[in-house]
Amino acid sequence: MDNKVVAQELIKVSRDLLAANPQMDSSINPKKFWVVVSPREHSELIDVYFDTDLRGFGLWSRGGSASFWNEVVAIYGNEAKARKHAQDLLDKR
Repeated sequence: MDNKVVAQELIKVSRDLLAANPQMDSSINPKKFWVVVSPREHSELIDVYFDTDLRGFGLWSRGGSASFWNEVVAIYGNEAKARKHAQDLLDKR
């Protein structure tokens, strides 16, 4: 998967996530952004959100499971918002 394909997928996923999560930050810089994923039973904060760039996101998506896109809950351009969302997800488990 080349960067153009990853960028197109990121844009599509971001739009879908933004529609489902209006509180999500819509100003995403492809050089650094934060991804929030669904927590598992024993997840900690570091497991639920992380920063990446377009290249890292592409590598992560290739190495992920078949349900990769279903695991992504939100994408943020702001770390504080991503951390809060991730912590909220952990608190709701």
